[in-house]
Amino acid sequence: MNWTQAQNYCRDKYTDLVSGLDQLAHLADNTESWIGLFRDTWSWSDGSISSFRHWNLGLLKDGVNKECATVGEEKWDSAACDEKKPFVCYDGQCVSFTCHHIEYHLIEEAKTWDEAQRYCKEKYTDLATVSDMTDMKRLREIVNTQEAWIGLQSNPGQANRRWHWSLPGTQGVALSELKTYFPGHEPHSGNSDENCARNVGGKLLDTLCGINKTFICFNGTEESPKSFIYIKELMNWTQAQNYCRDKYTDLVSGLDQLAHLADNTDRWIGLFRDTWSWSDGSNSSFRHWNLGLLKDGVNKECATVLKGEGKWDSAACDEKKPFVCYKDKVILINEVMTWEEAVNYCRENHRDLVSITDLNQQRWVEARAKNASTDHVWLGLRYTCLMDLWFWLNDNLVTYENWAHSDGECDRCYYAAAMNKSGKWVKKADTETFNFICALK
Repeated sequence: MNWTQAQNYCRDKYTDLVSGLDQLAHLADNTESWIGLFRDTWSWSDGSISSFRHWNLGLLKDGVNKECATVGEEKWDSAACDEKKPFVCYDGQCVSFTCHHIEYHLIEEAKTWDEAQRYCKEKYTDLATVSDMTDMKRLREIVNTQEAWIGLQSNPGQANRRWHWSLPGTQGVALSELKTYFPGHEPHSGNSDENCARNVGGKLLDTLCGINKTFICFNGTEESPKSFIYIKELMNWTQAQNYCRDKYTDLVSGLDQLAHLADNTDRWIGLFRDTWSWSDGSNSSFRHWNLGLLKDGVNKECATVLKGEGKWDSAACDEKKPFVCYKDKVILINEVMTWEEAVNYCRENHRDLVSITDLNQQRWVEARAKNASTDHVWLGLRYTCLMDLWFWLNDNLVTYENWAHSDGECDRCYYAAAMNKSGKWVKKADTETFNFICALK
């Protein structure tokens, strides 16, 4: 049969064509035969990396011109993308670690924030941490019409007030790093309420968050002139943040993005500081306040998810409310093993060595790696000489990379990938011994 016919035969009568390097290693017959490996130029609208194809054609479909896929009675075909057809949307969330790094659990028994934190640490991992709008949508679905604690608290004081970028996943910033961007006496310290930043002539000024300004939104993942949208409407900082998140991606964030700005007009950017921190010690800068102003508690306060739209408010931590716990899908193993020993340990006790397919997962694993007793932790990424490529143990394609310099290149076999304390991936001989991170079942 040709390749697609062979694939259809296997799917009809069994599961699929033999797939994955682990399966190939078990083949006992050296006869020339089809396996389930193919390449094409097709990609999914939502950015997912699913390799599933179900073409109706006798041959694997690879469009000559730009084409889009259609579903027939069973199999798929393709057509010019400007043809008009009905279409299918999806609404929902996937549940594997390749989609989400944590799972949320609503506990409807009312407790104080401290009681809720203890409960979550005993039964799950911790009170809910929220990393981005995807997490926020999942949280809103779970909480529904209730008001519930999450793991964010504020204990006001100058020592714990830190600068953050609005765009999730953007590298945090130390004041020393920002000093060159602030002129003279800026930013104000002490008891200053000027906790939001604006860009004026290439310099940063700290300002009261309630003042109305024009602002700059960022859209997409690439930093090109089209990625920056200059909004002329006047809004306070939190309103500007909500506007950018509703219509684009977020307020312009990060020093790399600032370097690309072509307009020196006085505008809000996505830099703010506050005294809020997460119960589990993570460094997520994501905030979703319901207030017109950036919330910075005067007294010790804790964050709660509001009813309906899911925005956040705060309340005294000794009030009793339902709460949301999260269960981690990765775990740091503080034992020292070779890469293969780590693989066997994870598969016997959990699921597998961890795979990382996007920036959000990278940040989550990076936070766990900082607590390791070794300078590096093993990841589920291995180099194969046979095919001259890096591959994840769960057979995901390497679509996201965070190599230190050129460490992704290999000059010999028996290499695996490890993460250092800075979150960078480095190649290491698989006989070296490190802590490691497992994906949970």
